[in-house]
Amino acid sequence: STWGSFHSSAPVINMYTVVALVSCFAVTFAAKCCVPTQWTGQTGSVTGFVRDGKIVKTTSVTQMAYDGVNYKIGQLYRVNIGDKEAQDYAVLLDYKANLKYIIRDGKCIKTVLGRTVADFGGCIPDNATIGTGDKLGFGSNGMNVDSYKLDYGAVVAYIGVTSGSCVPVMETIRGSLEETPFLQNTHYFNITAGLTAENMQSIRSPPMGCENAPLVSAHYTSGSQTIIGRRSF
Repeated sequence: STWGSFHSSAPVINMYTVVALVSCFAVTFAAKCCVPTQWTGQTGSVTGFVRDGKIVKTTSVTQMAYDGVNYKIGQLYRVNIGDKEAQDYAVLLDYKANLKYIIRDGKCIKTVLGRTVADFGGCIPDNATIGTGDKLGFGSNGMNVDSYKLDYGAVVAYIGVTSGSCVPVMETIRGSLEETPFLQNTHYFNITAGLTAENMQSIRSPPMGCENAPLVSAHYTSGSQTIIGRRSF
């Protein structure tokens, strides 16, 4: 799929649906390890949050392209919120342009990302706490995983990456944002190193069809970048 041909029926992304990818978006500084410079993959997430005194569960599957050379991240989401019908939408984060593009219902909008190239480190920061190592899989199909804890005060993230290569494997994030308690568990799969010509075209900026996208308030589209690039809140 390309960004220009992607149609969705979803609401604008918000903190209730996706608060993932802390490990991929941490500020560099002195780092314990860094994810590969360019890669594609998928994630599966389950998130629970409290709204109006009730627990709401969301599940999501995301296809993503990570470009640490050009400082862009493309994401295609399919999200289920409670018992509602699945919703699809696309997001492009462009750190060089400081813009976030959102495509839904065949229409495109953009907002200020609120991040700079300096925030696009792709590394586990030096202030992360090292946890215990684990091994996933069996025999020759197993892999060693290092775990880290990132404490932002309002949000705490537990991250697992492959030993040595620092490929993201899993994340558990808990805390409260905008006075909303939440807990999210994310697993990464089908990670492939590098970006193909088709991948590069799919994360072009602006996305196809977004050349004249209106600029809207960042509050209207608040969410996925809430904790991107932060070492503290």
